[in-house]
Amino acid sequence: LNILRLIILDAPLAAEVANFVGDAIMASILGYNDSSWAVRNSATMVFAAAMLRVVDADKNANRKDLTSGNAITANELFRIYPVLSPFLVSVMQEGVNDMKGISITPQGAMSLRMIHPPLYPILLLLSRLQPVSGGTEEVTGPFVGIVLESLHHNHHKVRVVASRALANICSG
Repeated sequence: LNILRLIILDAPLAAEVANFVGDAIMASILGYNDSSWAVRNSATMVFAAAMLRVVDADKNANRKDLTSGNAITANELFRIYPVLSPFLVSVMQEGVNDMKGISITPQGAMSLRMIHPPLYPILLLLSRLQPVSGGTEEVTGPFVGIVLESLHHNHHKVRVVASRALANICSG
């Protein structure tokens, strides 16, 4: 994952790597569930590097006083990386189920878990996108219900970033 981060951040490779940033986001999201701290840490660094490539740097810096016209919209993001949307929706749905205390193991048994680590980074990604304008309901629609559920999360920061994400995916 550390090499992947360096490849994403390497300016001369930016054009060649651009098509694979969605895969890097998916790999980093999967890394958040690993039991090893080193893998989770590397996943965080890969996610941060991918955010710099996908989302405009001004928007990534969360400068509230300036609206960056270069930030990518949800429509553009999921057009460029079509497999990213269903993946993020499924991971977020799993996170919402965990929030409710419901988790289904691969064997079909139910278990209790408290925190779903990838939920916050996905909400952060959605909150850093350019607000949508009309006609993108088919793109952002699957996220709205899950983000609304995230507004009931126990952790304050998850609720804050969920509200920002909701504002971006529902505006217009």
